[in-house]
Amino acid sequence: MNQIVLTTACLLIASTLLFAQQANIDTADQRDLLTAVQESVSSPSDQSTDYAPLNNVPFFPGGQQALQTYLNDLNPSNADQHEGTVHIQFRVMPTGHLTEIKVVRSTESMLNKVAMQAVVRMPRWYPAHRSGLAVSSLYILPITFRAR
Repeated sequence: MNQIVLTTACLLIASTLLFAQQANIDTADQRDLLTAVQESVSSPSDQSTDYAPLNNVPFFPGGQQALQTYLNDLNPSNADQHEGTVHIQFRVMPTGHLTEIKVVRSTESMLNKVAMQAVVRMPRWYPAHRSGLAVSSLYILPITFRAR
């Protein structure tokens, strides 16, 4: 019985000292500590699976043929005399939304705006999966324009 009382008293003193030490940390240190903890909690899961293989790559609803049909319909009248390929990179989020959209390679600068607008207006994609869970992934889409 004395051991239980003694152990409880020691734990109470230790927790009081720990609480007192935490109260002395100034707010800047607390913000830095909170930021470090948040990064360590969110980063390892993202980084550890970046190199694990995907079960499937993200894809346009309806598949490759539906994507080709969608892209064939986007040639604007003012781009009729221009030919070239624009490579657009974007991230397909687990929800299927497209983010981080940017041109990574282009042969005709006038077509960049048209290609960007086409990707921004796209419907949600089906996301990539890893171990049965939807994950975000980068995708590079080449869009080819031909003169009519």
